Amino acid sequence: MGESAGGHLVNLAGARNRVGVAAVVCFYGPIDMLVFARQFEAEPPNKNMAGFFAIRAWDAAAKKVLADASPHTWLNKRTPPFLVIHGTKDAAVPYSQAELHVKLFRERRIPVDLYTVQDGAHGVMNWEKDPQQHGYKLHLIEWLRKILR
Repeated sequence: MGESAGGHLVNLAGARNRVGVAAVVCFYGPIDMLVFARQFEAEPPNKNMAGFFAIRAWDAAAKKVLADASPHTWLNKRTPPFLVIHGTKDAAVPYSQAELHVKLFRERRIPVDLYTVQDGAHGVMNWEKDPQQHGYKLHLIEWLRKILR
């Protein structure tokens, strides 16, 4: 389970699944770094992208790094079921990443569920301010019980 950048990391760990991961819960983490990075390409790579991925320009080398860092690149028959939890008003990792996550997994016939936090911004800390956005908790517990039995 991970949030944001941690969501990206659990997406990678689960997609590759070299250690027997049984299930993954991704809170608003990117699944395709090439698509995710397009929102930044009008400017040079920001310090987060440059620091984390060691890229200085949006060139072919950067695109190779981003493709390798994209969890969907590593999907395989060992990839476990995923639960994606994402808010519709996330300005940091667009909700379209969650929709893409589901699409890519379904194309590969990998079990995936999406729980949408209506009007949810980026971060559980923001959802906690609005009781109407707390439904993800029960859904998460029920999903884990069903998957992990």
